Amino acid sequence: MRLHGTHTGAAKAFQAGLFAVTLFCGPLGGCDNSCVAITVNPGGGIISGTDSTCRVPKMTGNVRLSLNSSLAPDAASEPPSGQHIFVSLRGVEALAVPLAGEDSPEWQEMAPELATRPVQIDLLARAGDSCGTSSLGDATIPQGLYNQVRLRLVPNQPKRNEPVPDENACGPTGFNCVVAEDDMVRPIVWGETLELRVPAERIEGGFFRVLPGADIHLAIEFDPRSSMAVPAGDAVRLFPTFSVSQQVPCEPVQR
Repeated sequence: MRLHGTHTGAAKAFQAGLFAVTLFCGPLGGCDNSCVAITVNPGGGIISGTDSTCRVPKMTGNVRLSLNSSLAPDAASEPPSGQHIFVSLRGVEALAVPLAGEDSPEWQEMAPELATRPVQIDLLARAGDSCGTSSLGDATIPQGLYNQVRLRLVPNQPKRNEPVPDENACGPTGFNCVVAEDDMVRPIVWGETLELRVPAERIEGGFFRVLPGADIHLAIEFDPRSSMAVPAGDAVRLFPTFSVSQQVPCEPVQR
């Protein structure tokens, strides 16, 4: 290595103390999270070593999310809870199965646009086919096995400047409500947390898999026949049941 300049003494001192460090990360001996650091001393000698604490960037896959009702398009009767159940979503997250030696995984957002633009959805809306479901967008999340899903809700009385849906069918009652057959609107009251959990036993196969670079379509389905709506004064306490399954991506209809 040659350094040009008038300050040759400083250049020699710099050269004498110069070390070149190269970091190679990848699977070593069956380990998925190891690195090799190679240090080259221009004065002679090579020092190398492994570091199992350095992090290898995680591979990711793309998840497309939709929500619909399990009511058949030609169902003859409505569930006793009413003709509409409006809920407002501000997030849908998934939790991965922890791997041995890893810290507890974090919830991964699968519908990031809802954070700034929540949407209100009628859980009893019927779709003629799977392509007519309510799309919640898509997101890139780390690869892995995921066995829990949670839907985060907009409160009926949000704080000032807190994002809310652009359209609200519940009127002054809030952002989550049940509309009965007589058009009476009753607000929905939730538990202590504004979230709805979908456990592993309600996920098809017990989990869904996100593969590196792959796309999957997940459908969250509301089951009104397994859900309960209990009167609570002028409001309704809702105990909804959801399931999650992997769907074949919709193809445009050929005409």
